[in-house]
Amino acid sequence: MINTTTEEYAFAKEIESLERYTLSFYDCIHLAICIKRNIVLITRDKELLEKGNKYITTIKPEIIIY
Repeated sequence: MINTTTEEYAFAKEIESLERYTLSFYDCIHLAICIKRNIVLITRDKELLEKGNKYITTIKPEIIIY
């Protein structure tokens, strides 16, 4: 479980608006956490991979598994 900061929550709302609500708020909060904490987002969600790549590095889990 990860506790979000007020700043991350507000940034998630901003991303949600910038993406014209095509991503769920939960996807946006994942992006906001990764951006603010400078970590890579690992997901299989095609839309999140594509749209998230505008903000931070996004990859599929298969890429990191050897």
